Amino acid sequence: MTKRVLSFVLALLMVVGLFPAPAHAADTLEEAMAEVDIYAKDQKLNWLTMNGSVKEQEYTYYNYRSAQTGETKEIPAYCVDPRLYGVPALTSEGTPIKYKAESAVNDPKVCGIIANGYPHMTLNDLGLQSKEEAYYATKTALWCYLLGNWSISGLGINSNLTGADKEAAQRVLTATKAIYQRGMYWDELYSPKLTATADTPTATLVTIGGKDYYQQVFTIDSNTWALTPVKVALAEGAPAGAVVTNMDGDEISQIILDTTRTSGAGYQGKVKVVYPAESIEGESGTCQLTLNATVVEYKIYYAKTLETDKYGNIQHYMLDTDPSTPVSATAISSYSSEPTPPPPDEPNPEPESSTLKIIKLEAGTEIPLAGAIFDVWYPNGDKYGSFATDETGTITLPIKVFGNYTVTERIPPNYHILPEISTQHVTVTAETGGVLTFWNAPYGNLRVHKISDTGDNLEGVSITIKNLTTGETRTGKTGPGGVIEFTELAPGGYEVRETAGIKGYVLDVEATKTATVITGETSEVTFVNKEKPGLR
Repeated sequence: MTKRVLSFVLALLMVVGLFPAPAHAADTLEEAMAEVDIYAKDQKLNWLTMNGSVKEQEYTYYNYRSAQTGETKEIPAYCVDPRLYGVPALTSEGTPIKYKAESAVNDPKVCGIIANGYPHMTLNDLGLQSKEEAYYATKTALWCYLLGNWSISGLGINSNLTGADKEAAQRVLTATKAIYQRGMYWDELYSPKLTATADTPTATLVTIGGKDYYQQVFTIDSNTWALTPVKVALAEGAPAGAVVTNMDGDEISQIILDTTRTSGAGYQGKVKVVYPAESIEGESGTCQLTLNATVVEYKIYYAKTLETDKYGNIQHYMLDTDPSTPVSATAISSYSSEPTPPPPDEPNPEPESSTLKIIKLEAGTEIPLAGAIFDVWYPNGDKYGSFATDETGTITLPIKVFGNYTVTERIPPNYHILPEISTQHVTVTAETGGVLTFWNAPYGNLRVHKISDTGDNLEGVSITIKNLTTGETRTGKTGPGGVIEFTELAPGGYEVRETAGIKGYVLDVEATKTATVITGETSEVTFVNKEKPGLR
């Protein structure tokens, strides 16, 4: 009986050893790429020829665990030179070779080919039916660029194939050419960025269904591939009935961007901001359009083996990390129906004019801040309008009615906190005009991720952060996905500590990490808890 149990355990260990181990969870991308296991599948792919010669490939990949989300993805490993031995030729399926990827690829066309191939583009986008087809197409397109004796015009279909295999080869050939051509358009490395640009300075009068409206068309542009629809919304304080619509006039809360780059720009889509004419009659002002999406951040690493003592100087690989990153943006929509200023309390027989200037700066600096929205009221209490600071951080308003004006900051600039004193008063005269200055403190965010040493996301762990300058602390618990995000933090250094664990895991109260919060960015810290011994 004992021998049977022992035999069963040994057999089980052998079977488990055939499966790829889960990728190590690292605190940073650089740590994650310091040591990776590259695997290959024992399956010959031979759809295409180059200059008449059949080119065989094997699907090669590694498992990447994102320090940001905790998710593990199987990502293709694209070899650099088909003339060198690599993982498929040197190991059996399920047995990896260790690599280190410490240098990033900075060739725009290499990044362009991979970004327009698999897995950034879905199988449906590529017109393919399997990841093996997508891998073969992307790697072939890459070789057509990297290798001097390869060219996209030299590709052909393996004449030995018939039936479904021949149909697959035709799909792969079409996809390869498309991936290559799109990649050749890349002349720069693209970074995540989201913008919205209006077609006119202010909303224009249109008639929809027999009613008058004012509308402004915004072109939304993502500099990199958008993984999710862009969520769009009007901030609080917009005129009654104002909505965001698609170009057909249907009210929407999100828009899917194009899947191909616009010439000279990124991936785009258009929306309208529409105001009922009666809601802005006699008024002018601005409202804020907010945008949020998850996009791709292109980071490709050049990997060399860590096992030269065992395998020698073997094949190098390009490893796409395929991370997603959240981006947000705001835009200012302006409206006006040519309002007439209300009469002054005491008519002035000889009207004069002056200006009211509103200045917006970052606290403790002379840095101007764009995108802050202010409401302005006349001395008699009527509303003058809502206005946004420009790139110089200023609003300049013509004044013909003199007296004491009230100015309230309603929406702060991106990544800045609304000041405690958000309303100020100023007396505007014909001789001196009026000037008000508002300051906003900047902020950033801190994201803490809690995982086990077996890769599980841990919900319910108490985390405390402390500002190293002020000593101020904040505490919260990790939610689904093992993540808690502390928002609107003053920039600077923070101490991050686990203060209460959860059942089944070892609380490490001595583990303390530090993080630097940067204005407009989300800094990240990852903690790993050891699972208590037990049966799993």
